[in-house]
Amino acid sequence: MTVIDRRALLFGGLGAVLPAWAKAAPHRLAVLAYCTRPRDGAPALVVQRGGEESFRVALPGRGHGFAWDAPTRRAALFARRPGDWCLLFDPDRPNALRWLKARPGRHFYGHGCFSPSGDLLYASENDFEAARGCIGIYAAGADFERLGELDSGGVGPHDLCVLSHESLLVANGGIETHPDYGRAKLNLSEMRSCLTVLDPRSGRILRDLGTVDALQQLSLRHLTVDRRGRAWFAAQFEGQRYQAAPLVGWLDPDHGLVFADPPRSAWRDLEGYAASVACCGGRIAVSFPRADRLLFWSENGAFIEAREAAQVSALAARDEALFLGGLQGSGMLDDDREAHSGEPIDNHACWLL
Repeated sequence: MTVIDRRALLFGGLGAVLPAWAKAAPHRLAVLAYCTRPRDGAPALVVQRGGEESFRVALPGRGHGFAWDAPTRRAALFARRPGDWCLLFDPDRPNALRWLKARPGRHFYGHGCFSPSGDLLYASENDFEAARGCIGIYAAGADFERLGELDSGGVGPHDLCVLSHESLLVANGGIETHPDYGRAKLNLSEMRSCLTVLDPRSGRILRDLGTVDALQQLSLRHLTVDRRGRAWFAAQFEGQRYQAAPLVGWLDPDHGLVFADPPRSAWRDLEGYAASVACCGGRIAVSFPRADRLLFWSENGAFIEAREAAQVSALAARDEALFLGGLQGSGMLDDDREAHSGEPIDNHACWLL
């Protein structure tokens, strides 16, 4: 394992934490969005261009994950569960903002994605009275009118993405929540997490891939797609710490859920919590903020290396460039230049190119 002095990471020497291959993104294209986690003030969306702040928007609460459609220049930031708002924006037009409200009886689960055509926005939502996960469908070309919803095929849908054949992949975390109880987890003893593949046209569930009984309390949470179109997941374990569980894997068309090789220090040392996952060149990067680690796997699932990364949660990758953000600040190595910010960064970040 490569050990990095924490003072070098926070963040005056970010080049030390990023591997040598992370140098490819043209500086003029370095446009990112992230949301700040407030120390004393209100949370905000920050759009950054070339390492400099382009604009920021005050948020009614903590934001979580992004959706982005490059051809139409539409972006969405979803509220952190159990928030009921979504901010729609264009990184080139800071005054063209629109707020989307969850329908009554629903709240957002923090993530969404656009359809391949850009005409639709899909959002993970909670039908909290029925303890049922659903995917809200919004008409992006018609003022984001809500057209209906799909059953997510599980409880607690979190991240979602479109696969190459235009089906939807949903990570159902399996954890029941209700806004009356804030962020309390109501069903840990009987939770069931799964990845479901949905046909968005018919709503039919094409595949339902749950965890084995021994990993019943493993919550599948975040997704990324590698260069070959294979979907990777990052998980969080809700069981006892002595029951160390694998936290990273991928969806195999023939074998279902496949777990990546464990790191040399073993899964147990990662505190049962993977935050973000991103495909960076030919590597899969995963952040582990509770363990102060950033880990890399190859696309074939072989473990490559671990690097010290104090409280980093947010990852955003483009080609071989990687953005890191967390409670101690953020940094990006871009065109051999480092961009730094002293602001604490919340859960996720997104390239807007």
